[in-house]
Amino acid sequence: MANEILDMPNFRLIKNGKWGKLKSSYSYKTRIEGLQLVSPYIILWLDGTLLVKENFEWNFGSGPAVDTPAMVAASCIHDALYTLMDLGLLGPEHQRDSDKTFKDILKHGGTAIFRRYYCYVMVRIFGRSEERLTESIKKKLTK
Repeated sequence: MANEILDMPNFRLIKNGKWGKLKSSYSYKTRIEGLQLVSPYIILWLDGTLLVKENFEWNFGSGPAVDTPAMVAASCIHDALYTLMDLGLLGPEHQRDSDKTFKDILKHGGTAIFRRYYCYVMVRIFGRSEERLTESIKKKLTK
């Protein structure tokens, strides 16, 4: 596998410990190849490597998720991919690969198979809301 050792994002807690904010850039090779997308906080390279830049904010795992190190890493990359979809830079046809990348990261982080699949099913069911980003966040990301 491309990611034999799971590196952890370097982040600090914000918003009463419910969100993370990257203190340095974080990258992971996703399942999405052949596209090059650039936003202020996120770059997707042609080879599928996603670079999430310093100061990116995300809300960890939603719902009853336990924020293990693998879940923190998976949720950061997953939220970044969904942010690209929310901004209209990444098409909705890439949602499944985004969700599978989430599951891949959990696997690389040592998450047990039952929990990994449970979390994957939850993001497949609940990951895509009608509108995940508020207008103020969209404006901040598109400056």
